[in-house]
Amino acid sequence: YGSPSSGCFDVKPIEIVFTEANAGNDSSMVVCNSGAGGIVNVNTMLFGADPGGTWEDVSVVPTTGFNAATGIFDPTGVPAGVYEFIYVTSEPDPCPNDSASMLFTVVDQPIAGGDNVGQICNQAGFTYDLNTLLFGHDAGGFWQEITPTAGGFNEATGIFTMDGTLTAGDYDFRYIVLGFDP
Repeated sequence: YGSPSSGCFDVKPIEIVFTEANAGNDSSMVVCNSGAGGIVNVNTMLFGADPGGTWEDVSVVPTTGFNAATGIFDPTGVPAGVYEFIYVTSEPDPCPNDSASMLFTVVDQPIAGGDNVGQICNQAGFTYDLNTLLFGHDAGGFWQEITPTAGGFNEATGIFTMDGTLTAGDYDFRYIVLGFDP
């Protein structure tokens, strides 16, 4: 004991290390369950995260498409819905852990149905409803005229009206169902 003025004292340096777990920022993504968007390496969505964390599937209904050991998500065949995976970094006690949430909205692949062929007679006033050729399709699509019909096709309704002047041959049309852009 003593004081610096009396010349009797002892000094011990104390080092305090402040640590803080950092799991990075939360993120989200929309993916298609048809495999069209491909497999997602969820690790690439971590920005500024400490290495060595662990992944957990905390979805209301967990998916078999997520591998928590690797951080890889394959949405192929996964039912449409919202899935949440968290990345957790650990700190020694008493410091709290940190986590980042990766939210995936999985959407169904839109289905325009199968190809089909119809025959019509080129008589003035005759109409053909191309919607009757659709099968196995999602509603809400729209028609596109591929081969010009000189105004005989209504893309909004899918009705082809003959005026008797079309050249005999094949005329192509496309039914399109839009989905979400993953």
